[in-house]
Amino acid sequence: MKNMDTKEYSIGFYANLPNTKKSWKEISQAMRVVERTFRWADKKITKALWPLIREYPNNHHSNLLKINVNIDKDNADGCGGIFCPDENEIVINKYVEPIICGDKKPYVLNLLENKKQLRHILMHELIHYAFTEYEYADGEQIPVKWTVGLCREENTTSPFEKASDKKWHVDEWLDEVLTERLAMHLSGWKKTGAIMYEKNISDEDKYIFEKVKQKLIDGPVELADIVNALRYHDKKLFLDI
Repeated sequence: MKNMDTKEYSIGFYANLPNTKKSWKEISQAMRVVERTFRWADKKITKALWPLIREYPNNHHSNLLKINVNIDKDNADGCGGIFCPDENEIVINKYVEPIICGDKKPYVLNLLENKKQLRHILMHELIHYAFTEYEYADGEQIPVKWTVGLCREENTTSPFEKASDKKWHVDEWLDEVLTERLAMHLSGWKKTGAIMYEKNISDEDKYIFEKVKQKLIDGPVELADIVNALRYHDKKLFLDI
C-alpha cells in the first residue's frame, strides 16, 4: 500500500495461473507496468483538474483506491479496464480481444505492451473514479449509493453490466462519451475518429446521438464543460437535452 497525499492506493492482481516461477515473473512484471502507468495517469489528471476542482480524489470513506491487473488470458474480451465503484477499484486486463470490423480474424492483444493505449485506458477508468460521488447514511462508513459521473448507481458486479455490447440509456451513454473524450485529451492517445459508442445507445435514445455528435464536432466544447458535467452529474451543463 502506497500513500499519495490524501489518497492511498494498492496494487494487486487476479490470476488463474500455476504456482511457478514463470507465472510469478509474469505477475510481478504486469504489476510493475500497471503501477508505473497509474502513477503517470494520476499525476496527469491531478494537474489537469486542480485549477477546476479541489475534491480529487473522490469521497470514498477509506481514500484507498485498489488497482488490480487481471493476468488471465482465457477470459479475454473487448474490455481493457473497468472501474468498480462498489469496491473503489480499477481492474486492468492484461489481455484484450479488440473489436474487429469486417472480415478480419479475431486476435488477443497484450495490452501491457501497448504503452499509449494502456495509459489511455487507465486514464479513462481514473476519470470514472475521480467523478464518483458516494452517499452515506448518518454515522455510517459504507456507502448506500453512488453516482459515477452522469451515471447513477452504476452496477459493475453483474457480467451483463460489463458487456461491451450492452445498451445504455442516455445518462450512462453520455457519461462514457464525455469520459472517453476527456481521457483522449489527457492521455494524448490519438484514435481515428471520436469514440461515440453508437452501438451502445438504447433505441429510444437514438435521437440524441446526432445532437451530441454534432455538439462535439462543431463545438464549442471546453474542457471545463466536460469536467463540470461529470462533476455535478448534470448533462444539462454540457448539452440541454
